[in-house]
Amino acid sequence: MFTLTKRQYEIVTRVARGATDQQIADELGISPRTVSNSLARIYDRVGVSGRVHLAVMHATGKLHAKPDA
Repeated sequence: MFTLTKRQYEIVTRVARGATDQQIADELGISPRTVSNSLARIYDRVGVSGRVHLAVMHATGKLHAKPDA
């Protein structure tokens, strides 16, 4: 199981729904480049190579958001 920041988890959730970087950026009020950079860090952190693998990890409950402090 991997714990992500709240923002990372928000991005992953949208990836799992099939949203594009532009759609995610629009929904979260950030730039598409920020989404892309965040995804690259998330891929590296959880050891996957793309959106499909990330979506599978999300769907199988292997990714969780860090609890609020």
